[in-house]
Amino acid sequence: MTTMTGLWLLAVAWASEPEAQVAPASEPEPEPAAVAEDPADAGAEEQTLEERLEALAEVVEVHSDTTFERLSRTLRGLGYKEGKVRRRGTVFRPETSWYPSVWLTPDGGVRFSRTPPKVTLPVLGGEVPLQGGCVGGLPMASAPTGRVGDQEGQSNLPARARDLATSSGTNPLLCLDPAAAVVADRRMNPKKRRVLEAAEDDLRQWQGAVMQQSFVQTLMAKWQWMQELWASDQPAADRRAALLEHWCTRTDTPEGQQARALVEKYFVDVVQASGSPLTDAEVAWVRSECRGEWPLSDAPDAPEVLVEAP
Repeated sequence: MTTMTGLWLLAVAWASEPEAQVAPASEPEPEPAAVAEDPADAGAEEQTLEERLEALAEVVEVHSDTTFERLSRTLRGLGYKEGKVRRRGTVFRPETSWYPSVWLTPDGGVRFSRTPPKVTLPVLGGEVPLQGGCVGGLPMASAPTGRVGDQEGQSNLPARARDLATSSGTNPLLCLDPAAAVVADRRMNPKKRRVLEAAEDDLRQWQGAVMQQSFVQTLMAKWQWMQELWASDQPAADRRAALLEHWCTRTDTPEGQQARALVEKYFVDVVQASGSPLTDAEVAWVRSECRGEWPLSDAPDAPEVLVEAP
């Protein structure tokens, strides 16, 4: 993910009490009446980073679902049916048989494919002109013709189908519309461009929401990995080395910076508060071999982890 859309939401904020505002001595302020603390507000202040990430994951999941539904409505307005979930993603089949199908993949991708030939049941009776019982298609399979009930396979047909077989001399069981299989690319490609142009805004919003969701899940997985690593029976020096190596190898991108900030917070919250904090030699290694700086050595406050959210 290279770019993210939406507003930046503070996922990790270090709880620091604001400085009290002192009124001038000449104009003393009356003592305010005691206000009962809202339990919900108190709980919010005590949230751990893991709880904040979980809450943020719920927000971006709802945002992803909302943008997907908006995109689905746009596709239906362009002549597509309701999407159906398949192993490779969600597929939207067109109402017009030869139009391309649209696939939306779980990773935010969009692709087109030829729509499979449409197979329908024959039209039986009525005022519609019939071509062997098939409208807009070709007979795919037929039962024996002749007098009703005289030949095997006809006697089990519905009454209207038997009447049709008697009057038309054929008894189609299925009708095949092969238009999607034979239409030329030069005719289909403009339909693909039309879909991309009409759904461009909704598509971008959905893709951005998918990337947001993936990134938050990545941060949660990193936090869980650090928790399991620090709780393992490995020597403390090896555990610190693994965390430092992970911090050191993050890329210089907005996402990499937030991943480093997450590791820095873990050092402040857990490692430095434990009986096995960083040694001077480890800090020196970071300064000489990694990025040339170590924010925890000079800044007692924890870094902020900012995660983009809708």
